[in-house]
Amino acid sequence: MLRHFVGAAALICSLLALPVWAEKKHDDHAHGEEAHEHEEGHIELTDEAAQNAGIVISEAIPRAIDEHITLTGRIVANRDTTIAVPARFSAVVKEMFVTWGETVSKGQKLAVLDARTTNQSYTITAPINGIILERNSSKGDVVDSEVLFVIADLSDVWAELHVFPRDLAQMAEGLPVHVQSLNSEDETTAPISLLMPTADAFSQTVLAVVTLPNENRIWKPGMTVEGDVHLAGEGDAVLAVTLGAVQRMEGKSIIFVKEDDGYEMRPVVLGRRDDTHVEVLDGLQAGEQYVSEGSFIIKAELGKSEAGHAH
Repeated sequence: MLRHFVGAAALICSLLALPVWAEKKHDDHAHGEEAHEHEEGHIELTDEAAQNAGIVISEAIPRAIDEHITLTGRIVANRDTTIAVPARFSAVVKEMFVTWGETVSKGQKLAVLDARTTNQSYTITAPINGIILERNSSKGDVVDSEVLFVIADLSDVWAELHVFPRDLAQMAEGLPVHVQSLNSEDETTAPISLLMPTADAFSQTVLAVVTLPNENRIWKPGMTVEGDVHLAGEGDAVLAVTLGAVQRMEGKSIIFVKEDDGYEMRPVVLGRRDDTHVEVLDGLQAGEQYVSEGSFIIKAELGKSEAGHAH
């Protein structure tokens, strides 16, 4: 990182030494003051010098802004297809036929219990097809009405993503989410199926639930995931520039527009943005040529020139 910074600084210094950087001058001092004000925010630079500096010029055109919000969360079993299997009354576990992680079929025998009051045996069976996520007793245990097993159908799972209050107004059921595992290269896209109606008392986040098909069992409960929520209106074509084109000066967003003899600093009003581009609401017209890469070099020279005039 330091090496890249030093290289960029050296490049700027070499450019500052070139005679191609100059503001227009007039012989008469009074006329020179008028010319400075007229040319304020204008930098002259030859095409050759710009190319050597790595400055890239692009045409301002309409494009779609793929605006999204990144959320984090984890994979959990689908709560709609997860069932707790309790003991029906006080009993002793006589036999236990399954264990943790075992795949079971609906109706399969799970355990046999001896009722303590009637001394009769009864059988616990699986209410659904699924996987044993929890087994809370063993042979010989005395049980009452507690949960003996938790069984889940993992053919689909939930990605529970945490939505912070600042982003909640932009969330809606049905918005597409690109979900990616932070532990592997597994990824998929699915819509938000549920926005929980309550917030967590400590984090103040609301859970957005994305149901993920999981026939191959690649999504395992407990995995940490990241979800990019693609907001509504992503397909609208708007005038946009690259993120690297935008600089800040005196509290305003600016870009540099190509002119015949150099570059003009242009204040702009910005709108939505994605990972690569930002919408321009005012200050630029479609078809104009602007500095899409290397704008920081021109900004540096402009600041030097204006500081010199201040003296």
